[in-house]
Amino acid sequence: MDFFEHQDQARRHTKVLVKPTPLHLRYAEELRNSFPEKVQSAAREPLDATALVFAILLSPDKSLRAKQLTELDRQAAPGVGQTTAALWSEVAPIASRARLPLVNLALPALRQLRPDEYDQFSQALQWLIESDGQIEIFEFVLQKIVRRHLAAQAGETRPSSIQYDTLKPLMRDCSVVLSALANASSSRTGEVEKAFSTGARHLAAKADGLQLLPRNECGLEQLDTALDRLALAAPKIKRSLLEACVQIVGADGLIREREAELLRAIADTLDCPIPPFLELAEDQI
Repeated sequence: MDFFEHQDQARRHTKVLVKPTPLHLRYAEELRNSFPEKVQSAAREPLDATALVFAILLSPDKSLRAKQLTELDRQAAPGVGQTTAALWSEVAPIASRARLPLVNLALPALRQLRPDEYDQFSQALQWLIESDGQIEIFEFVLQKIVRRHLAAQAGETRPSSIQYDTLKPLMRDCSVVLSALANASSSRTGEVEKAFSTGARHLAAKADGLQLLPRNECGLEQLDTALDRLALAAPKIKRSLLEACVQIVGADGLIREREAELLRAIADTLDCPIPPFLELAEDQI
């Protein structure tokens, strides 16, 4: 089972994606407790938490991983490269769906970094993500979440005022977000169009003019810009957009990891964090 295998299961689950249930909370606790003790310990200490994030991002390719670790010895704080190497064997077997929850577990410790430590971490993180010549969806999402939650360490102030009360000036941004999600759902044109239409219909009454964009117009760079603008929207707009995103993700009854990761980045940026995804039998939903 990828995440959900049945249309009815996915459709019903989308109703609770944005609202944690006791089952979600228990699952989150069990997931946290399932991490190796060395991993849990690292997540509680600021510099060890940076090593943990680096370990999550290390390449499975032995040669590239060795080069990454050598460079981390140079770029990261003293000892962090060695800790990263030690943690990799603990992190590598962890299921991919647990990687972002593990990053979230490390956020409180990362917030304790001094400004100079954060600068060093941020630069090394950027290098590590780009070290293989491409940026994967997971890497984009991880960096987006880390930078958003550690803005204070970077001396950044998140705008507190609402700049957009209506969807009209955000139409292009909504199109980028929904198109990115729809394209993540499938490589088949018909399925992409169906997923986009499912989400667009959810906003149709409020957002005439939404359009499915080609992949080269809704890539990670465009998505990053769109999300930053949408973060300044009124709460009601954010909720409606997130609900539309959830409809896209559940349109084909199968939530893939790349969809789930993108959805989590969108939800986090919109200040509407979603609970962990559950692997449940159909009769448990």
